[in-house]
Amino acid sequence: MAKKQLTAKKCKTRAILGIIFGVVFLIDGLSMLASNTAAGVISLLLGAGLLYYGLKMRKQYLAMPPEEQPSAAVPTQPSAAAVPAQPVAPLRALAERRIAQEKQAAAEFAAVPRAAVELLPAVPDDGSEPLECKHSTLTARTNLDEFVVIDTETTGLHKGKDKILELGAVRFVGGKPVEIFETLVNPGRPIPKEVTAINHITDDMVSGCPTIREVLPAFDRFVGASNVVGHNLDFDLGFILKAGSRMAHTKRRYYCTLEQSKKILKTPKRKWDSDINAYVKDIDGDWDVEDCKLNTLCEYYGIVAPDAHRASADAYVTGQLLLCLADSKKEAANV
Repeated sequence: MAKKQLTAKKCKTRAILGIIFGVVFLIDGLSMLASNTAAGVISLLLGAGLLYYGLKMRKQYLAMPPEEQPSAAVPTQPSAAAVPAQPVAPLRALAERRIAQEKQAAAEFAAVPRAAVELLPAVPDDGSEPLECKHSTLTARTNLDEFVVIDTETTGLHKGKDKILELGAVRFVGGKPVEIFETLVNPGRPIPKEVTAINHITDDMVSGCPTIREVLPAFDRFVGASNVVGHNLDFDLGFILKAGSRMAHTKRRYYCTLEQSKKILKTPKRKWDSDINAYVKDIDGDWDVEDCKLNTLCEYYGIVAPDAHRASADAYVTGQLLLCLADSKKEAANV
């Protein structure tokens, strides 16, 4: 059976996506080369491949008869010859601007005061029962004058068998980060290589660090009675409570930015693509973000992460994300 030819609309869509994502990966690759050569090279290769594919689809689209092209067609070039690659100078300028933004974000993050991580005695069990950690919903009137964002890095995804590697929390007051709690944790077992590849935490880094039970009393004291925030909050909270935290014994509100983003922002719906016999995201529809991952949401709101996949850094940007989501909620309520 002959292969079904792509329609002009799909050629145009794939051309736009290929070029956009190709440029994005090229910019990210250039910015990562200084800190992570392997990741930078991979990103550059992906970007080059996507850009090549996008330009190929654009060429195929422009070669179609005018009657097959939508009325709002991409302006044609004088020649049907291969479109030249994007000039290096603008890409380098974008990469340099991104690096400057990351340096500024890192400097602002480093300037936030750090709380002393003391090894305190465990709080005696007073016989009280833990309270339900039920998530609250953001409204136009939600009071966010003060809250604490929590985050963890772990050896895996299962709280029953995996352990905490790093514990981080950031206190926000009046919309600003005012204090950070951060500590590496000795998990008592080797760190899987695939985990180190993500967060760059090695066995040597945690070998002389305290255990989670030794740092939890200080962590609980830092959080106090504040409302608690997290991205995919149940994951981090599950590990922390499993390790012995008494956070659930204090009445407070809990906000999950992953859950709230799904309520406030729209993601693409899925539609059937007969050319590939699979469901794909409908990028022609009405949507705000491609997905609700932390880095995607930060890019949407222009939040620059100082150091991705480290506990206190992720907590730092999650707090900013919560404030942005609250503003979006207020704006929607005023429309």
